[in-house]
Amino acid sequence: MTDCYQLFKTGFSITVAFSPDGKYVASMDQNGTVGIWATASIRKISSMKHDEFVAEATVTFSPDSQYLATAFGKQAQVWEVTTGREVARREHALGNLWDVTFSPDGKYLATASTDTTAGLWLWHPEDLINEACDRLPRNLDNYHSVCTKSSNQYFTIPQRFLTRNLQ
Repeated sequence: MTDCYQLFKTGFSITVAFSPDGKYVASMDQNGTVGIWATASIRKISSMKHDEFVAEATVTFSPDSQYLATAFGKQAQVWEVTTGREVARREHALGNLWDVTFSPDGKYLATASTDTTAGLWLWHPEDLINEACDRLPRNLDNYHSVCTKSSNQYFTIPQRFLTRNLQ
């Protein structure tokens, strides 16, 4: 026996994906609406809305099933599955994006574009902060940069307020 559920009441689904843990299914319609449903109950958990009509798009879950990446037009976005909150966005400069996928460890997002390029980027805010901290010099002319990876915080302190050298 096969059951068929109409996930969207209007429009048609143009892409669909299951989460790696099998708990969720995500679908995007041509109006740019993304819905995430619990597979056990077919209950909608969250939804997201893109700002434009979508002719071609893709959706994919992170390996831990906590995030969903979408690619359409020139944008790749990452969303929290349970809340629908956008946590990252990447604009592609030239061609439209055809595909998006997470790395096996979930740290990177890869995109494929119609301009024949593939992009690879860190997407999680904490990873971006850590990467910036690793690349910044520790002592600037007028400012002292202090990166604290354990708390994922980045501070810039005017040099005149420092009482000792923190290099």
